[in-house]
Amino acid sequence: MEWTNRFIMFNFLRTFRIIQSLRKVTLFGHLIQTLICSLKEIGNYLIALFIFIYVCAIVGLELFSKTQIQGFFNLPNAMLQVFFVLLGERWNLIFYECYLATNALSAILYFFTLVIFGSVVMMNFFLVILLNNYHRQSLLIQVEEARQKLIKIGGESLLSAEGQTFNPVIINEQNLN
Repeated sequence: MEWTNRFIMFNFLRTFRIIQSLRKVTLFGHLIQTLICSLKEIGNYLIALFIFIYVCAIVGLELFSKTQIQGFFNLPNAMLQVFFVLLGERWNLIFYECYLATNALSAILYFFTLVIFGSVVMMNFFLVILLNNYHRQSLLIQVEEARQKLIKIGGESLLSAEGQTFNPVIINEQNLN
């Protein structure tokens, strides 16, 4: 027992060291900044995902609660079963149990719509949020890099003109190269 605790602590320290070295990499810093900027939108996504799981669990209760299927006897367990299906974790066993216990067509339609709308559509919404914010963050980084290049080549007068703000579209590309 004592050796396993030491081994777990050693693995934790190795992981911590890797994370510390990754903090120095600028790309990893940009990814972390993207995740931080995405928190508001991810919160909205999680609310929509919870509503989707709740609705699918209620439909599952209506379809499968009368047959004494192990996972669909109350709402929290039904929500957990729907979450397992969305993750792809043992969904085939849950489907097979429901298929044998009820009308085959209702189980097929329920799990088909759950997998298509849940796993494919809802999980891709999460990726869209992250990729959209990553693109936005990379554009901000490019604008800041262009601004730093202008300052380096002596373009302070362009950046600090009275009443004007920095607009990277107006600046000639030849000055940046």
